[in-house]
Amino acid sequence: MGLWFVIGVVVLILSLILFFLPPTRFAGVCIFILYSIFSFILLIRGQFEKNDDNRFKKDTTAQIEQLVNAQKTYMKEQFEIQQQTGELISPSLRTEEGPYQVMFGSNIFINTPNILIVGGVPLVTMKVVNGELLVSAIIYDGDGGVIAMIKDNKWIYQRSKNFKKEVRLNLIKIWDGQNRLLLDCEMLSNTRIKLNGVFRKDGSEIIATDEGLRINSVGKWGVGLGGG
Repeated sequence: MGLWFVIGVVVLILSLILFFLPPTRFAGVCIFILYSIFSFILLIRGQFEKNDDNRFKKDTTAQIEQLVNAQKTYMKEQFEIQQQTGELISPSLRTEEGPYQVMFGSNIFINTPNILIVGGVPLVTMKVVNGELLVSAIIYDGDGGVIAMIKDNKWIYQRSKNFKKEVRLNLIKIWDGQNRLLLDCEMLSNTRIKLNGVFRKDGSEIIATDEGLRINSVGKWGVGLGGG
């Protein structure tokens, strides 16, 4: 039982006693009036506090919902980013010996820094850093925009395009809307990487598959394979 309730009951009883005693009837009426005014003030104050408490709970609930929604949005964006970026990892845990090689089309390139060069621009390269084979490649669309790229075994592709993809720890494949395989890169081991795809630059288009290399058209710039 609250303290204010006990005090109110005592004051109310006191005012009634004084009211029924003729010499103190006026004092009883005054006390009763003051008690009524004080009770009304407490009632109004309590209602305001209740409204403030409800408003605080409502605002707090809304803020929590906003934080939860923001967290969900962030997690979704991070998931989408992770689905469109990654790194090739060798399926073999042991370090293999032998030459470092990149299989491009039906060709095998060993310790060749520039594998495919179009118009003097390297589109496919390889290097070895601290005993690790790293490959880089750029895939352009017909308008010269970058569709996808690999940089030292780290891959990423354009999110705004409607692409189909297959991703594993050691593999990335990307198809366009016409089901054309634009990029096919697979890390076979610590020393071997297979790379195929459609490589365009300045009017030239080079299609690399397991069957070989095909050049559909050549612009004003030459196409070169293998270089220092």
